[in-house]
Amino acid sequence: PLNVDCGTTGKTAGYLSMTWVGDEQYVKSSQSATARIEVLSMIWVGDGQYVKPGQSVTGQIENGVIGPLTTLRYFPDQRKNCYSFPGVGQGLKILVRAWFYYGNYDGLSSPPTFDLLFNGNNWGTVFLSGDSGSALYEMVYVTKVDEVSVCLARTKPNDVPFINSLEIKKLEKDMYDHMDTDRPLHLSGRYASPSYSYV
Repeated sequence: PLNVDCGTTGKTAGYLSMTWVGDEQYVKSSQSATARIEVLSMIWVGDGQYVKPGQSVTGQIENGVIGPLTTLRYFPDQRKNCYSFPGVGQGLKILVRAWFYYGNYDGLSSPPTFDLLFNGNNWGTVFLSGDSGSALYEMVYVTKVDEVSVCLARTKPNDVPFINSLEIKKLEKDMYDHMDTDRPLHLSGRYASPSYSYV
């Protein structure tokens, strides 16, 4: 798995006993790091090597917000900014998750709206309401090439795209074995069985 904590440096432990590593390796730079699984925990790595430099910031944190959502990377200058993940592997079933938490990081109390793209295709429009607005986008996808990309695209002149974290996890071959391998499965909601209440 690859867990990217956008806007941070160094290692931290947090959400569900996962270890997060700062994003300096995924922004175009000469630094590098590795991602690995530890027993019952996850290593989160920074986004430095996967994206052209944006700016990182810590949001105004409310109690109960998980660690990876307390920092973010935002992109005030370009219309579209992409994370590129080479070496994921071709023909693999992966889970891709993108988290967004505004936290009024810019002091404007005006969460932006922007597009989210996966491998150049529309994944969705990120729309947040209020200072504590958050969004989670998740999909299962069968890779067609060795590299995947996640992009954030500005849709309005004054709305600045941002992201808190990205996760890419390899799934077992027999998971979702009836899915159409030419189309991703998008998360629309999680329900607790047998009550069918929304989680």
